[in-house]
Amino acid sequence: EHDARELEWEKERMKQEKEKQRRKRLRQEKSEGQEEADANMSDAEESAGGSDNDSVSSKTTDAHVPKYHYPWQDGKNNFSWTKYLEYCGRSKGLAKAAPLKLWTEPFPFARNLFRPGMKLEAIDPCHQALFCVVTVSETVGFRLRLHFDGYSDQHDFWINADSWNLFPVGWCEKNGRQLEPPLGVIGFSWKAYLEHCKGQAAPRQAFVNKGHTTVIPPNNFRVGMKLEAEDRKNMWVCVASVADVLDNRVLIHFDGWDKAYDVWSEVSSPYIHPIGWCAANNVVLHPPNDYPNPESFNWHEYLQETNSMAVPARAFKTRPSREFKVNMKLEAVDKRNPALIRVATVTEVQDYQIKLHFDGWGEEFDYWVDDDSPDLHPPSWCSKTGHRLQTPLTPEEIAEYVELGISCGTSGCKGLGHVRGPIYTSHHTAYGCPYAIQNINKDPESFIPDRLHIPSERKKSKATPKIKLDLRQNVEPKDSLNEVDECEGQKKRVRKRRKFFDELSPPEPNRSHKVPKMSIDDTKSQGTLNHLVQSPGLMDIPPVSSIPASSTSSSLASPNPTVSQASQPQEEPLEQGVDMIVHQSVFNPGYNPHPVAPLPHSWERHRHLTAPLGDAKKADVETWNAEQVHQMVSRIPGCEQVASVFTHEQIDGEALLMMTQNDLVSLLHIKLGPAIKIMAVIMCLKSSV
Repeated sequence: EHDARELEWEKERMKQEKEKQRRKRLRQEKSEGQEEADANMSDAEESAGGSDNDSVSSKTTDAHVPKYHYPWQDGKNNFSWTKYLEYCGRSKGLAKAAPLKLWTEPFPFARNLFRPGMKLEAIDPCHQALFCVVTVSETVGFRLRLHFDGYSDQHDFWINADSWNLFPVGWCEKNGRQLEPPLGVIGFSWKAYLEHCKGQAAPRQAFVNKGHTTVIPPNNFRVGMKLEAEDRKNMWVCVASVADVLDNRVLIHFDGWDKAYDVWSEVSSPYIHPIGWCAANNVVLHPPNDYPNPESFNWHEYLQETNSMAVPARAFKTRPSREFKVNMKLEAVDKRNPALIRVATVTEVQDYQIKLHFDGWGEEFDYWVDDDSPDLHPPSWCSKTGHRLQTPLTPEEIAEYVELGISCGTSGCKGLGHVRGPIYTSHHTAYGCPYAIQNINKDPESFIPDRLHIPSERKKSKATPKIKLDLRQNVEPKDSLNEVDECEGQKKRVRKRRKFFDELSPPEPNRSHKVPKMSIDDTKSQGTLNHLVQSPGLMDIPPVSSIPASSTSSSLASPNPTVSQASQPQEEPLEQGVDMIVHQSVFNPGYNPHPVAPLPHSWERHRHLTAPLGDAKKADVETWNAEQVHQMVSRIPGCEQVASVFTHEQIDGEALLMMTQNDLVSLLHIKLGPAIKIMAVIMCLKSSV
């Protein structure tokens, strides 16, 4: 029977080859006809247009409609798992569909209710300790492409619609988790954010896993308990802690390492172990990073030093391995091109992992994956969920891709995907091909930078003001100025938003990059953050008073501020007017714009500009409201006209002390002259105690 099928297959190939030659002759005839039409000037445009349409139509048909009928296709040229398994020799045991019992839920029991533009909360797959604000960028079948609000599209990722890593809007606040806001946003609240970007929250019915409604510590795992966990990337077993507990999962933190390496794990995972497991199994245990005397690490002493407890051994109930067998066939997400799902075959099985081979592709593209990976699906999963399945690659398709000019040069590739992530949907050369020999074994991080690492070329400046602004409350004391609130389309007079601070980000302990100001493109229907406008003069660094002088001087505007007085030419004042004094304060200030020590004696000659301050001290100014700031600024010579800006922008005393000259000019749009005078007052106030 197998030989008979092979003979039929050979006959079919001969027919297809004849059909291919016939189409080639037709294309040549069309080309000759176009040349004749071009010779006729009266019909040149019509003939050229018709020829172009025929060419485009032909190419589109060739690209999207299969030219060959394979034995595994039904009457409509659709892929048939039944016929494909028969063709591969199921009767002889050469192929078998992976049984449904290998999946807890083989097929979704609900529809995908997510739609592009909807917003939700999700765990970052690359930084699993973070819950982030994301937007649905694309839906295909029962899968989603999610976008981190405020970041580049190259960080988008694909995920199943029933993933446990998806949460409805407000879940973090309700369950005591910290939600990472979009880049450049502080005082984040979902209500204000959705109104601002005109976004839509994903409906709660879309989250089919009802386990998100409550958070119950599973079994005997508790936050802070110690255990031994495998670092899958480095193939180490390390000292670890339970950083979080969510439903039937625990967040594993490797002691002594940054939380960027944290990873979620099922409590039944084979990669977590009780303390003492390494010693009992003769496996090397890696102590915490920077641990003194790592060779003499002892669990008993370490638990006493950290005042912690070990996860009890009875809590570890390792799951059995899935019963995958060699030659089983299934549908699997292509990790090199996550938008695609391909027909795959299990070629090896080892403990809790299986080796995948994409049918029709070379063995160099095979790779290992966990047997419980959410990227593995049973046969017919794509057809049941409406997702397109990439059928087995054939030699005819490879030749066709080359003939149509859609191949990048890599055998079997038709130009889909890019090594730099979803920011590019296609490629044209091997440089960007996920399947090129030079790319298949490289770490994806070498192509896509870490989302949390801001480029170093961004300018550095003064520390960001430590302002805690909650847009959900948006409340000011009763003696504050007007507010603005919208309720069912009616406006009433309430406190106005402080533009200067509402668009800044507070300093975060583990960040050293500058947080740019948020800018939202309202023309985008999805309402995501598509543009980020840098706000000069803002940077997440510790307060200036806590930075050594040697490090602070490197962040000043002048390349060498400590010698600026000696390097600049001295100018003798021709008159003692205010303008001349201001001129000297600009070109020869004699003080550090970001002082970390008492101001030098040269400051005294500028103090007459601040005579209206009287005996005001820094501690007093910090308690001023916007009206008091307005009154003080209006008494500075030449600043009477700009004082109203501080009232309009609700700049109180605390905010005033945190401002820089760049803030005055760029954010408040004050002219340079008055800005210099106001800055002189601010410097005087900051130095007063």
